[in-house]
Amino acid sequence: MKKATLLLLFAAAVASADTKIATVDMDLVVLSHPKTEDNREEVAKLEEKAAEERNQTLGELTALEAQIKECIEKAQKPTLSDAERAEARAEAQKLRAQGQQKLEAARRTEAETAEKIRREALDRFADVKKDVDEKIAALAAEKGYDLILDSAAMRSGLPLPLVVWSNKAIDLTDDVIAAVGGDRKAAEEALEKGAARVFPGAGADAPAADSEAPAAR
Repeated sequence: MKKATLLLLFAAAVASADTKIATVDMDLVVLSHPKTEDNREEVAKLEEKAAEERNQTLGELTALEAQIKECIEKAQKPTLSDAERAEARAEAQKLRAQGQQKLEAARRTEAETAEKIRREALDRFADVKKDVDEKIAALAAEKGYDLILDSAAMRSGLPLPLVVWSNKAIDLTDDVIAAVGGDRKAAEEALEKGAARVFPGAGADAPAADSEAPAAR
């Protein structure tokens, strides 16, 4: 719905001969932002910590499995009394219950941790996006633009940009990168390596950054 509205507004704007339009490659701008690399590193640290906790839990579950195996083998020894074998079977059952509880708790914790990391990534994306939006709005006001289009934006379901072609003379990407203090070369290298805007999957689910952000006028 939002994209359909955008296209309608675009069509209406183009119909006006007085409309001043510019384009910005948001992929380059966001990737060039000084906070982007720090954001990646911080999220990577959270993911690394989550992986360490997961490996620790797996180690504990593996140890429990070994104990259960020992108890089962003990319960099968003919040299033990019935009481001793029953005790071994009971211990194995107790360890199984502990293992199941630990496994369920680990699954819950992992899901909660994954959501926290996702939210942290999106919040960081929103912070960068808000800064970029404000700089674009300021440039639009300064230069008198009525409409700024994202030359990197993709249509939903189609591998086509919203802006198929535009004259380089109306491209403000370098101006915006300069305004946010970014590094275009580093951003281009990141894109060549297949980098997502900020974090994998952050684009579609990212919050609107700031619905109160000043609009280009």
